[in-house]
Amino acid sequence: MSAWSQLIAIRLKQSQFLKIFMFHSLFDWLEYYNNIFNSLFLRIFFIL
Repeated sequence: MSAWSQLIAIRLKQSQFLKIFMFHSLFDWLEYYNNIFNSLFLRIFFIL
């Protein structure tokens, strides 16, 4: 394996890891906002 193809393989692994990490963090943010929205919505719903 040449150094060039090794470098490309490392870059691909890094980008794949980054995509997975971004997906997980996005999922966490969605869950976080969903919890806030649900709590606010339930409070408004119970007040009315």
